[in-house]
Amino acid sequence: MTHRRTLALLATFALAIVAACGGDSDEPSGAPTTEDRAAPAFSSVTVDGPLDVTVRLKRGAPERIEVTAPGGGHERIVTSVESGAATVTADSEPLEGTSVLLVVATLEAIDATEGASVSLVGEVELPVFEAAATAGASIVARDVIGFERTSGSWQLRVEGDSTIDLAEILASSVNVEASGRSTVTVEALISVTGTVEPGATLEVLGSPNRVDVTGGGFVRAEPAEPITPPTDPAPERPDALTGAPLPALETESVAFDEDRFNPSAGTFPALTDPAVVPAEDARWLDDDTLVLGATQNGEARAYPIFMLTFHHVANDTLGGEPYLVTF
Repeated sequence: MTHRRTLALLATFALAIVAACGGDSDEPSGAPTTEDRAAPAFSSVTVDGPLDVTVRLKRGAPERIEVTAPGGGHERIVTSVESGAATVTADSEPLEGTSVLLVVATLEAIDATEGASVSLVGEVELPVFEAAATAGASIVARDVIGFERTSGSWQLRVEGDSTIDLAEILASSVNVEASGRSTVTVEALISVTGTVEPGATLEVLGSPNRVDVTGGGFVRAEPAEPITPPTDPAPERPDALTGAPLPALETESVAFDEDRFNPSAGTFPALTDPAVVPAEDARWLDDDTLVLGATQNGEARAYPIFMLTFHHVANDTLGGEPYLVTF
């Protein structure tokens, strides 16, 4: 056998070994592709495992699940929907570049664990909402759209080295249970209550009326600014329709009743005879805050949309006569 013939046989043998080894590999390859998985309606989401999941809220949209992964990697992501609850798990270690998108019209609960990373985006409105992040998981609100960012009563539970950050959404009231080295960030309008154990951190934005948190953990909260009625009468303001001067709006104090702001009974917590302040004293409103305006018998009033989005109904008296506002 010649020297050249020996080298050729060795090269062929080496190629056969490489081919055989390559055939045993179960690592999918190729550019990521998206697999659309139709799903029945669901309003709660559970994510178990180190997955990158986005939950997009879109009013009126049909529920669906999209899995993006390199070729063949879709099989590693198991999704199911049962009794209105969607579950996303990893059957084996997800490939790099794998992500999951869930589109839902209404969201009531998220449970993330085992390193899951959940982003909440879109037209977010959460009248009643529960969230739990455990075992290194995170739930974060991002890219929330418009005045839909205002929501209702929440229950949040976070354990271990986990994170819940919903500061982009304004809640009415929040109850927090935090332990381990967890962190929670929320913005609330009315109250924040609960227990934050040593080692855990709670940051409260929005200057709610009441912050009542026990447990010995670290709590950072912005103090509520008291509303002081002006001592001088407000200047006359012309009616937007007739140009005639309007009387100054009088201020009124009402006792806080948290039960009125709890929609868990299945009905909207309507506002009845809401307290009012002159426009210049409404320091919690921005110049671009949307309001619903009403005039009757020479009296005008503005109802912030973000409050009506939660209460939906206001029973008021305007211009000396009963007045119903709904949104």
